[in-house]
Amino acid sequence: MTIEFAKEGGLEVFFVFGNTGIGDIIVEQSLEAEVMTLIYEQSGLEDKSYGVLHWKCHGKSLEINVEEYESFGETANKLKFPNKKSKGQRVNSE
Repeated sequence: MTIEFAKEGGLEVFFVFGNTGIGDIIVEQSLEAEVMTLIYEQSGLEDKSYGVLHWKCHGKSLEINVEEYESFGETANKLKFPNKKSKGQRVNSE
């Protein structure tokens, strides 16, 4: 998943699955700075371009890898969620 500033205002979020992706502006302009600051601070990107966002949801703890990069002169973030394992299957990480 990638999050970047949209030229129309707000944050554009892309979900990518293999060679296919879909995206839309889902964070309105008035919240964009707050959302990006939350990602930046919670994932420890103060002095590096890579970090981990620890998120607890429905009683489960997730470690979401966050990579900061530049897209058309603006800061953008790539968030990689942990792969869901099926029972008895191994998951290969990238």
